[in-house]
Amino acid sequence: MGCQTYSCCCCINLRRGCIYIGVYTLLVYLLLSAFGTWQMTELILEHDKAVDETKFPAMLAMLAKCVEALVHLIMFSFSVLLVTGVMRARRDFIGPWIVVFSICLVVEQFVYVGYWVVAKEPFLIGDILEWDPGLLVPVFTVAVVVLDVIWTAFNIYCVVCVRSFMKELGRSVVEPEEEVSEI
Repeated sequence: MGCQTYSCCCCINLRRGCIYIGVYTLLVYLLLSAFGTWQMTELILEHDKAVDETKFPAMLAMLAKCVEALVHLIMFSFSVLLVTGVMRARRDFIGPWIVVFSICLVVEQFVYVGYWVVAKEPFLIGDILEWDPGLLVPVFTVAVVVLDVIWTAFNIYCVVCVRSFMKELGRSVVEPEEEVSEI
């Protein structure tokens, strides 16, 4: 009776895996929103001190951070919708998360690439640590790119799991019990 979610998501049943994915996206996007807000505050403070020649890249970086923060807040709210949809077995709550999460993954990649092009370094590690890391910058850049690829692949896997759960919900129909005839 009801939805049979015996397929697995990371070696657990699909429904529980989708709840974990919803909680994971809630926490991640809440933390990313907080971190993005802190970075925007730092950029605004630097922008006020910047010379006229450096204001344009700083403005582009602020714009990228604003778009990124907006994407994170949107994903946070849709993650609430995902958890609610999985708990109540509502496909109409789960579908929007799949669409928005997929779009946000693409937008985030464009924002990251755009920010790297403007900043010339992924996270301006030399400014954060207030020292010249020399050879560490290329190594750090490669590490950040590799981690970003792994994280994006994991997020794609999350989309596949949630999509599978939504398909399972679509297949589940309550079948009438067969009448037992007494002989």
